[in-house]
Amino acid sequence: MVRYNRVTGTGRQKDQQMKLIDVHRVGQTAYRALTAGAALTAVLVATAVTAGTAWADSGSIAGAPTVAVGHQEFGNTGSVTPLDSGVRYRTYWLLPVTSGDKVTIDWESQVGNTVLDVFPGGTTDYNVDNTNTLQEQYLNDNDKNELEFQVTSTTTLPLLFSSGDGWDNPTAPYDFTVSLRHAMVLSTPSISNALSGTVTAGIHSPDGTPLSGSTLSVSLQVSASHVPWTTIGSANPVNGLATIAYKVPASLASKRVTFRFAGSGAGYSSATSGGRVVTLAAAAPKPKAAPKCVVPKVVGDRLGVAEQALRHAHCRPGKVGHRHTRHARHGRVLSQSVAAGRKLADGSKVNLTVGR
Repeated sequence: MVRYNRVTGTGRQKDQQMKLIDVHRVGQTAYRALTAGAALTAVLVATAVTAGTAWADSGSIAGAPTVAVGHQEFGNTGSVTPLDSGVRYRTYWLLPVTSGDKVTIDWESQVGNTVLDVFPGGTTDYNVDNTNTLQEQYLNDNDKNELEFQVTSTTTLPLLFSSGDGWDNPTAPYDFTVSLRHAMVLSTPSISNALSGTVTAGIHSPDGTPLSGSTLSVSLQVSASHVPWTTIGSANPVNGLATIAYKVPASLASKRVTFRFAGSGAGYSSATSGGRVVTLAAAAPKPKAAPKCVVPKVVGDRLGVAEQALRHAHCRPGKVGHRHTRHARHGRVLSQSVAAGRKLADGSKVNLTVGR
């Protein structure tokens, strides 16, 4: 397969340069016809059959079909009237894009001199020959290639597939698939130094359009010295806003940390916001456990001493009963309802029996 140098300039300038290349190719074609007549005949027959197929592409920008993103499209530059009395054949498609989109076009052709050009939005059939292309690509040696670029505005881009010179492989059956990765922009609101709370982040396209949907997710992440980024909360955006409930690990209390937002979703390029540096508040002290009633031994003590001992042990004196006993044990505790050493809830009652 014969390769040619890159052709640059506006559409009209490129066609003029291609005409000069065509003059050289006429001689090459004639030579090949003499040395490989049978092979040339086979190529011409195959081309004629292919050209009879119905294709979706158009010879004008005004009549060009819209590309179905993610689907394989088919076209043939020979399905339209050639440009400039048979010198160049070209067909168009229209690709709607949004500001920030990353565009990938995987394409191939049966003819090695097929060229793919991408024109800026606003290009029409009236000004295309005086308009510089945004992108231009030729096929690799395997008659395939992949074009990647990023757009900066929301618009519709005309795609041009062109081939041929009127004498050698004038028509070019081709196919291509376009994939888009949309861009997102995340805002970084102020964040308090509390270890938990809620925060609302903004998410929109580069042109300012608010983004929404269950397929999109915005996460709040935190990082500190020797601590990698950790997700501490996430939410789906609604009308460009994602309200996230979060809780910072207690191990980061009182430390200097950095917060950021991360966005992801089907059909979108992942993005992160700028960081917010915050010194977190100290962790709240743990509440003290309620004291236990540890029943003391009060048998033998005078009633007043026994009641004081119970209160000191976080117990309470309960009912006080009496029993006749010898004079030496009058006013002393003869028995207690709960054995000494037992652990009860704070303020539990212990009944006493006193001699009289």
